[in-house]
Amino acid sequence: MIGAIRYNLANLGNFKGRDARSTFWFYVLFLVLIYIVVSTVAAIPMMGGAVTTAFEAAQSGASEQELQAKMFAGIAGGMKIAMWVSLVSNLAMVLLLAASFTRRLHDSGHSGLWTVLVIVLKFLSLGLAVETMNRMSEIMAAGGTTSSLDELTRHQTTAAGYGLIGWAGMLILIVFGAWPSSDGTNKYGEEPEAL
Repeated sequence: MIGAIRYNLANLGNFKGRDARSTFWFYVLFLVLIYIVVSTVAAIPMMGGAVTTAFEAAQSGASEQELQAKMFAGIAGGMKIAMWVSLVSNLAMVLLLAASFTRRLHDSGHSGLWTVLVIVLKFLSLGLAVETMNRMSEIMAAGGTTSSLDELTRHQTTAAGYGLIGWAGMLILIVFGAWPSSDGTNKYGEEPEAL
């Protein structure tokens, strides 16, 4: 596993040749674990801000509606931080994975152009989601009225739809990443050794 990670990190700009399935999937596992850690750390300020705000509002004797409005405002501030950390993490993950996925496609005899489709779908999903998340953050910062909660729900549904665009790209990555290797030499090079 360590060999696969070292190999892929040393070949971030190498879009030629082939990667075995195990080499590719160990590297993907490494990137996913890093992404989970970064996302969890980014979520802590958001939740911490909401909890702190709730405790302060409760101690001041605020009404339930005031408490809810203050909690939303606390979440909204942390949500922007979490959103940008998530955006940067996703972009980094896509870029770190591009060459490895291209080599994996080559190993199964497919064109590396599938990588471009995955990247376009992920970037499109992220770009659309950022605008929706910004609007959700504004709604939450304004407080928790019934009409704003209804609007927030609509934006959450829209954001989920945009997320599906990114998952379409991930589905392509999973299918082609699991595709059996071509035996022997193919037009992309010699059969790779599994690391």
